[in-house]
Amino acid sequence: MEEHHKLLLVDNDPDILEFLSFNLRRQGYTVFTAPDGDAGIRLALSEVPHFILLDMMMPGKNSIKVCTEIRSHRRLDHTIVAFLSACSEDNSLINGFEAGADDYIAKPVSIKLLSTRIAALLKRRNGQASANSQKSEKISGAGIVIDTNVFTVVKKRRKH
Repeated sequence: MEEHHKLLLVDNDPDILEFLSFNLRRQGYTVFTAPDGDAGIRLALSEVPHFILLDMMMPGKNSIKVCTEIRSHRRLDHTIVAFLSACSEDNSLINGFEAGADDYIAKPVSIKLLSTRIAALLKRRNGQASANSQKSEKISGAGIVIDTNVFTVVKKRRKH
């Protein structure tokens, strides 16, 4: 796990926030917490976390609306969003995924399982980001274009 990963935990239960943030900080994550969806959105926009864990059952703005709003901001395109909930109804899960969630984590969850899921999702996302950045790496000049990722050289519209 890389120390620079920022996590945002959004839950209306202060005990859960304290427990999760304490344990995730011990693992080297930078952790921000928010007690409700609106505060979570504000923190997400200011801190641009790598991972957001949203409690599915929050009062006020529900987590589906929070996730939808998070997904509407380009600054948060690469942020992973996962729901944490004791609710296992198919419709709730489907609504969460349709709103843009990347994963669903069932309560109660052990800190070891949670941190393993977070690390796996971050690793996968980092791999995708690396692959995406490599796709567009081209060097050009003097009528030649070299694409170092697909190992091609194009000179005057002919591949060599």
